[in-house]
Amino acid sequence: MKESLLAEKVKLFEDSFKKQLNVFEEREQIRINKKREKKQRKKAFRKEFESSILADIQKLHKEIEQQTESPYLKTVLESHKNLRNFCLNEDLEDDISAYIFYAIDGKQKDDEIFLYSEFLFFAGDMEKHSVLIYKCNQQRERYTDNADLHRDKILLAEYKLENYDLSTIRSLVYDYLIAELAYKEKNYKVSDPYDNDDLD
Repeated sequence: MKESLLAEKVKLFEDSFKKQLNVFEEREQIRINKKREKKQRKKAFRKEFESSILADIQKLHKEIEQQTESPYLKTVLESHKNLRNFCLNEDLEDDISAYIFYAIDGKQKDDEIFLYSEFLFFAGDMEKHSVLIYKCNQQRERYTDNADLHRDKILLAEYKLENYDLSTIRSLVYDYLIAELAYKEKNYKVSDPYDNDDLD
């Protein structure tokens, strides 16, 4: 009698255990599916971002490079596809699906190029299916990573990805470049290329 009661209790415990475990497994499967779905949506959004706004800004950048060609200036366009001068950590990648940095600075053999510059930041918002254009680092404090993006930025424009106004964006980019060069004309400090303090 007790043996059958024990077997019944074991069976009831196993059923209860499995039921709870199934809840966790179902929840984990939902999480995995959502993550996979988000990854697929992010990939599709990036592809659309790259073939639209990024492609247009790259064309504009080529025009601007010809107009700003100088041994003393460097313009840079970097995106989620190619970061060299601007750095981001993975947290921003989670928040912002696709993005563009656009900046101009004096050209020197210096690791600090662009660190103290204002820059434009085009942020792709997958949920809103839009692109937000910010002017960042107006205080011209040392920009090191995306934590600094939230510190000092103003929203210049926001467009649906399928309906942005390229002529207005072009005007924003030119306004930024003109204002930044006017600032740098008065405030830019050239590093002494002949400074040999290291050798003394």
